[in-house]
Amino acid sequence: MLAAALEISVQCPKCDAPVPLSGPLLRVHCDKCQADVELKPLGRTSPDIVKMYERAESQGQPTE
Repeated sequence: MLAAALEISVQCPKCDAPVPLSGPLLRVHCDKCQADVELKPLGRTSPDIVKMYERAESQGQPTE
């Protein structure tokens, strides 16, 4: 049996701390400075996918 792990993070623009990504998110929260970091998709992203995450956020479903 093989297993793999992938750790992905972005750099907080306010305090330069690493902010881990736990899934396909539009916004993440920096635990160090408490800033919310907006993420912009790279390349072409289906508007339907963006709407799905925005709808989940507006309904209070966890997207972070």
